[in-house]
Amino acid sequence: DSPGIAGYLQSIKEALSGVNPRTITESRRLAMAKEHLKEVRRQVRRLEEQNTKLEEQLKLLEESKE
Repeated sequence: DSPGIAGYLQSIKEALSGVNPRTITESRRLAMAKEHLKEVRRQVRRLEEQNTKLEEQLKLLEESKE
């Protein structure tokens, strides 16, 4: 089994935490990457919630059809 998206995001977070920037530019890029990762995690959470709601609605529709 391949890891889920949460596993991939955690792996990226750990990799970014291990990076030691040598210049101000690298520090800024690293900070930006960390912020982007946070936003991706938020978006993934929203999409998972939306997917769960849609699956529940579909299940209800299928049950009412029977």
